[in-house]
Amino acid sequence: MSRPRASSTSSRPLDAALAFEHGRVNAYAGAYEDSLTALDRALGLLGEPGPEPARAGEWAESVRLAGVVEGVYLERPAPALTRLDAAITRLTALGHTEPVRELTALAARLRDEE
Repeated sequence: MSRPRASSTSSRPLDAALAFEHGRVNAYAGAYEDSLTALDRALGLLGEPGPEPARAGEWAESVRLAGVVEGVYLERPAPALTRLDAAITRLTALGHTEPVRELTALAARLRDEE
């Protein structure tokens, strides 16, 4: 008997969460390129943030960690700032102020280190 397959909408949040955790664990292990790849995958699976605060928060945390990995650990602040600035613009337009504060603080830190 074959196993039932999860629909793409029900497996997407799990896949995104697993990709984020893969990115987080790789960052702690010092495998920064693998971390960034996994975090980009998580962001792709999450899609664009919407009006829901929980989803926007999850998306913003993935962007934040990708910004840290790329800008701090991989020492590539320019692409990290591009990523962060785009996320700040998207979240601000949607009215998500809390995650914008964290992303803005990280962007300011990266600008100070340039």
